[in-house]
Parts: sequence; structure tokens; C-alpha cells
Amino acid sequence: MLDALKGLHFFSRFAYSFSALGYRQRRLLWKDFHADYRDQTWLVSGASGGIGRAIAASAADGGAEVMALARSAEKLDDLAAEVDEGIIPHPIDLSLRENIGAFLDEMA
Repeated sequence: MLDALKGLHFFSRFAYSFSALGYRQRRLLWKDFHADYRDQTWLVSGASGGIGRAIAASAADGGAEVMALARSAEKLDDLAAEVDEGIIPHPIDLSLRENIGAFLDEMA
């Protein structure tokens, strides 16, 4: 029982810091971050949704030229319309070797 109380005391010291309340409190002290990706070219796969879409949009907003790769041409067009400039959509299925070879030949 004593070991359980010691463990509870140990972990309760950190609970606030790793909770949503601790995050919100520390977030107030963070400096604003403005990324400058001008003169950079990014290749982002999976840019039609999720993390890939967020990375592509953020890089384009920072000034990068983003080659966005995904299977869905419609979703890539939506991304390009959502972001003012910097997105170059490339609909491609990266699970097929012949598509990868054709894309690399196009880029060369």
C-alpha cells in the first residue's frame, strides 16, 4: 500500500504539466513562430489529407514551392485552391513502381 501511495505521489507531481491546463498555461509564454521557407522546394506525399495536407499547406504558406503527391486529383485540386499559391499537385499512386519511375523521369 505504501508503494502505491509513493507512486501516486510521484506521478501526481507531473499530471498538471502534461494536462491540457498545463499546455494552455505554458502556451502563453511561447513566442510566435513565422516560418520562412522561401527558395525551398518541398516534396510532400500523402498531401490529400491528414498530416500530409497540413504539412503541405503550412510549407506553402511559409513561401515554399510544394510538390504535393497523392492519389486523389480532386483532393489535390482542393488543396491548391485552399492555399493561394505554392502548391503544385501531382496525382500519383506511389504503391505502383511504374508511376514512381514516370514521376522521377518527369522531374529529371
